[in-house]
Amino acid sequence: MTSDAQRIRRLCLSGTASEACAALQSEGLELDQVLASLAAPQPPVEPGTRSIELVAPNGDRSEMTIFVPPLPPSGRLGALIFLHGSGSSGADVAKMATTWGTLSGCAVLCPTAVTSVTNTSNFELAGLFGSRVRHARWHYGQQDLPMTALRWALQNLDVDPDRCAIAGHSMGAIAAWNIAARHWESFAALLSINGALSVWERFGPDMAAAQLQANLLPVAIRSLNGTLDQKVPPELAASTIERLRTAGHFAARQILVEYGDHPMQTMNLMPGSTHYDALGLWLGKQRRVAWPTLVRHCTVDATHGRAHWIEVSKRREPRGAGVVVAQVVAPDAIEIQARGVARLTLNLSRKLVRPGALLVSVNGVARHVEFEPTLASVVLSYRSTLDAGLIFEQAVSLEITEDCIQPLIGANA
Repeated sequence: MTSDAQRIRRLCLSGTASEACAALQSEGLELDQVLASLAAPQPPVEPGTRSIELVAPNGDRSEMTIFVPPLPPSGRLGALIFLHGSGSSGADVAKMATTWGTLSGCAVLCPTAVTSVTNTSNFELAGLFGSRVRHARWHYGQQDLPMTALRWALQNLDVDPDRCAIAGHSMGAIAAWNIAARHWESFAALLSINGALSVWERFGPDMAAAQLQANLLPVAIRSLNGTLDQKVPPELAASTIERLRTAGHFAARQILVEYGDHPMQTMNLMPGSTHYDALGLWLGKQRRVAWPTLVRHCTVDATHGRAHWIEVSKRREPRGAGVVVAQVVAPDAIEIQARGVARLTLNLSRKLVRPGALLVSVNGVARHVEFEPTLASVVLSYRSTLDAGLIFEQAVSLEITEDCIQPLIGANA
């Protein structure tokens, strides 16, 4: 990345969003110049292992172990966020995952779970640990440690935002499933070791998991499960993968490890084993689809309303799900179906539609929107994710008064 591009990136992140925008304008920088600088590769990072203190926006602090492999032939690293299980640490799992980093050409980032200063509920893990005691665990929001680790990689390493994956073991694998289901627009792949989307399915249907699982359709999935695991039985992941494959997700697969139990050391995860090496190479091949013209997204809480260029800004019922299917059908036309949604935001980019008048149909009701790219929108969107592949040029809010009464069609593509 040139020195000019580095300077522009720093300006975008300086002060408040308004102050950053004013600083860019004072230097005569135009919107397209800023966009090009934010998408430009960063200087290569020295290979090796190190630890840093990771500070999340919610105030949580964690020690994170980072392994940076040599640059792959493509010349740009991916990122693998690896979440450890209960009683372990980022440093522990980093020892196992470093060869995956070399095989895949991905930097490996392993934060350590903490007892959160803001999040205290352990409800969804009670089925795994048998109680609701307060202990170090993972949380799934944009302001929590796992997504903060991803943003750190995007900002500080030469990471291709289309080559990011999330992985985990046990408690960390449950978190990886749930983070990928909520923030699927940020990940090309999910790798789970002895985990599942929901451990509550041992006792009966899990409505939230059932609603979220369709979000995983664009994410390549490998679930590694031990045949002897009784804590998170392999049938839990198998049922989710079967439902996804029935829905057309043929990049989802379960790998059973004969005689593998719940502890990671029983899963034969060492360089040279067939499934270890194959998974590393598989990770290196996965890429996110940038700016898909068709997006389907379900949100069950306020922490994951956005998916690519569509965002559920307000659900109709605070405890209800909001589902949206949005498609760019022409350079100046968008069709949307929404249910359980009171307000939508369109995060528009010239990569999807052309500036000027747009015809937007929501649940069959047409309305006209004027798309005018602005530097302020670019700065604001970049600061929120640090992901050059999710930068929008204008945000347009749409109030929705009636639900779609027809079956929602389409899938993520």
